[in-house]
Amino acid sequence: MGAREQMEYVFSQYSENELIFVSRLYAEKFAEKISETVYYKTLSRMCKSEYLHRVSKGVYCRPEKTRFGMVFPSERKITETFTEKKQGVIVGYSLYNSLGLTTQISKRIEVYSSLIEENVKQIGNIFIKKVSLTFDDSSLMVIKMLEVLYHYREIEDINNKQFIRFCEAYVKHYNELTTEYIIQQINYPKWTIAFLREVLDYYHVENNLNKHLSALSEYKIPKMEDIYETA
Repeated sequence: MGAREQMEYVFSQYSENELIFVSRLYAEKFAEKISETVYYKTLSRMCKSEYLHRVSKGVYCRPEKTRFGMVFPSERKITETFTEKKQGVIVGYSLYNSLGLTTQISKRIEVYSSLIEENVKQIGNIFIKKVSLTFDDSSLMVIKMLEVLYHYREIEDINNKQFIRFCEAYVKHYNELTTEYIIQQINYPKWTIAFLREVLDYYHVENNLNKHLSALSEYKIPKMEDIYETA
């Protein structure tokens, strides 16, 4: 069986428009059978013959073929691939919208994911950043909180009443160990950590975030009292 026949057999096991990470696939299925040069040349030919579609560097799919022509993976399909099975989380304005913090929308979709191999990847309007961690319920809660605090001043038309509700819900489930884990994995600036401490202190939640901050520094962060006044 030639290289193309072997590859078509493996690709046929993927659903139409399911994303295929070809570097990983080569290591798992073809490294002992086909040279890397032949593999990538065959990929190129398969795209020219429209058997495959190159979604982005290193990511391909078998496009859906309809009577109106070929249909490629939607933004939703791509985003779900990088976030499903606890492999990622959507951040940016999609997150703020889902939390009810703003009605503003953005064409740009931002994702943190452990699925990509490079540090950053762009697929159309989707911007993916590699974060090597397990996205369980606890870590997702911490990431969402830190993302909102980090971008608080940038969120257009922010609904402070909803922000307060979000903070109140978050502090009830504050987890020191998970927070430490996320801070180590994602390099948030110290003022964001100081803002988190401000939130926790306001609700009298014991925390040990001072060890990440300098006692000599005055961090320019929003005060919860001021946020309540504007809500």
